[in-house]
Amino acid sequence: MSRRLRQFTIRGAMIAVAIAALLAAALRSGWPGADGSYEVLKDIRVPATPPGGSGPQKTPMNYKEAYSQGRKEAEAEWKGVSANIYTYGPRNLSREDLDEETGLPYRAIAGFVVDEEIEGLADGHNGRIRELIRERGLPPGSFKAWRKELADLPGLFAARAKVRRPQRLTVGGPPLTSPDGRQTVRLVASRMLDAASGRVVEVHSLAVGDINNKNFNIITLNIYNNDIDLVWGPDDSGFAVVRNKVGSLTLYQSIDLERGRTLTKSAE
Repeated sequence: MSRRLRQFTIRGAMIAVAIAALLAAALRSGWPGADGSYEVLKDIRVPATPPGGSGPQKTPMNYKEAYSQGRKEAEAEWKGVSANIYTYGPRNLSREDLDEETGLPYRAIAGFVVDEEIEGLADGHNGRIRELIRERGLPPGSFKAWRKELADLPGLFAARAKVRRPQRLTVGGPPLTSPDGRQTVRLVASRMLDAASGRVVEVHSLAVGDINNKNFNIITLNIYNNDIDLVWGPDDSGFAVVRNKVGSLTLYQSIDLERGRTLTKSAE
């Protein structure tokens, strides 16, 4: 079987995401109002189309063309202070979402079955990012300086809690503003169809965005009650850590405040 015939690439994945988002939109009714009812949650959007695109059909690129495209995307990310490391396959199953060498977040562009276009995009993109780092040093948005702390979220949470008291996030409550006044984090609830059970379930997410709440991203959380605690990372670190207790388990999740995505997870 040729690579072209192995179809689970990012296009199929994004189609599935879009369908799930549409189902969620149909069933979702937002975060609770003051009376406990649900208001329409208007600000959760379908994720933007990633590399390779899931929009109108186009002629697939060969490896060389994709490699060149990947390098262009790397340069655009660098200028936009949003550099990532493209990944696919088993790497996507890891609980670690940071590249150890660069400290940059991983960005999945495909599943387990890929073609030469995906390989070319990843190789070209990641190669160019590493070239730029050698030429200019680590870019803004690299968490390499905090790699040790982010690998020990319970210890990091405890240490930051001594500096500033943890803040409570509650569904329907006010957003929390970062100490530098640039970012906000709020806990929102939505309702969507659980494909396994066929039931409508409540899903909790973090809405992470700028102070004007115009540019934000949604991070889905594996939490089972309405209240979680948050501590802000060190000054200029660009991250926060949330903690949620579920029975005998305590779950931790570090979040990238600029990109609005998960960095690392742990449980104890």
